[in-house]
Amino acid sequence: MQRVVTTATLVLVVVFAASACWSRSVDHGAPAASSGGGTPPPPQPEVAPATGLTGRIVYASVQGDLWVVDADGSNRRQLTESGAGVDSSPTWSPDGTRVAFRTTRGSPSGPDPSNIFVVNADGSGERQLTPARGAAAGGLFPAWSPDGNSIAYSNGAGINLVRPDGRGRRPLGVAGECSVWSPDGSELMFCSNGVNRGEGVDNWDVFVMDADGTNVRRLTRHVAQDYPGAWSPDGTQIAFFSRRDGDGDVYVMDADGANLRRVTNQPGAQAADAWLADGRLVIGSAQEGVEGPPQWFVLRPDGSGRASLPQLKTAMEPIAWLR
Repeated sequence: MQRVVTTATLVLVVVFAASACWSRSVDHGAPAASSGGGTPPPPQPEVAPATGLTGRIVYASVQGDLWVVDADGSNRRQLTESGAGVDSSPTWSPDGTRVAFRTTRGSPSGPDPSNIFVVNADGSGERQLTPARGAAAGGLFPAWSPDGNSIAYSNGAGINLVRPDGRGRRPLGVAGECSVWSPDGSELMFCSNGVNRGEGVDNWDVFVMDADGTNVRRLTRHVAQDYPGAWSPDGTQIAFFSRRDGDGDVYVMDADGANLRRVTNQPGAQAADAWLADGRLVIGSAQEGVEGPPQWFVLRPDGSGRASLPQLKTAMEPIAWLR
């Protein structure tokens, strides 16, 4: 080749009013891609559909079930049946045989009943990865490592690693959320807020650390909210969301935080969910006051080459794209 969840919190925040990192929940107020109601998006200027797309996409619907579709829009099928719950924040295993995801199922009632489940790509073998009760209970923002051996996720202990069979859980001792693995699996990008850092404000920034939790580096320092998006395929650049210039836009910087530049500059909020092998960014775009899924498109990191993704018109944020 990646928080009380109601349908309304599976969305960009301002519009995007959820929490950190898009699938982000109401606990921290970050990008929310849409609010999951029945109001259709307003007409937008016609943009030609993207071509040359490969791979598979897994996403959550407004109803809170997971769906899988080929990148060209073919072979769409439902993956999970959430029932009265909500399934969201999917992440592919690198071999494409399994999907880990966040769900409100499997927990006792409470303000944020979230757990991590794993399911085979054919919909079979669904199982709960995190315990429903106890010190290790619950989980947010699963992210499958590139070698397939670990899933990173967050809970009250901060960022954790666990094997895909649920064994070997290891807290990394880092207060953060919304982990995104570097392409080579050596690092984790994540978000952490000013309250956790003792700065006295709810100010989220982008950080990077080694995969074992050491060598933590802060990449952004701004009073606006910044959240991780995606690594470039070669691991040298990072796309992230920031409100520093308005409702929210996509920015790109070098992996060490240098050479920051703005990618999007449009009404509403824009956030990057994936960075494709051909160099294009996958963007979700939500307009303030509009309910339902965001609009999806691709563009180059310099802001050119915008093309639409009509095959994702029913997809809530975040999606996971398996290249």
